[in-house]
Amino acid sequence: YLLLTTDKYPGVLVKLQRDPRKRHVATEMEHESRIYNALGCRELVHQVIPMFYGYSSHLGVAMICIGQELDDFDDIGVENLSESLKKSAVRAVEVLSLVGVLHNDIALRNFVVSKANPNQAKIIDFGRASFSSDAELLARQVETVKTILGMSLKNNDAIAVKV
Repeated sequence: YLLLTTDKYPGVLVKLQRDPRKRHVATEMEHESRIYNALGCRELVHQVIPMFYGYSSHLGVAMICIGQELDDFDDIGVENLSESLKKSAVRAVEVLSLVGVLHNDIALRNFVVSKANPNQAKIIDFGRASFSSDAELLARQVETVKTILGMSLKNNDAIAVKV
């Protein structure tokens, strides 16, 4: 990872894959960029993922550029997360589920604190993501994030997502 800051792009995070022996990483990054591109046209999703600036494989070096956010939940520690951040993380996964995206790698390291709003979580790393219409799988990923965060929301406590 490389952090770039310019007047035009303050706080851009660049992921590079330079080792030709790890072609699978470059393939995953290319896939991730396709998911970001597909999600970019959906207004609701803009709130729960970082800004996507683009992907390139110039000179054989895979590179993906996204907006830099703050610490990830793994670094913060689940025991130190506020309830609002936990609920926001659940909401992020609910939004993904609403638009038919299976993240396929729900883990604390893939949730970050929003730079613009420290009470908001964003989800990152779409290298293994896929689109799905399987309502059971989409609902299961929401339950997975609740379990990881130590939340046991009752049915009547469900977080409302406005479409």
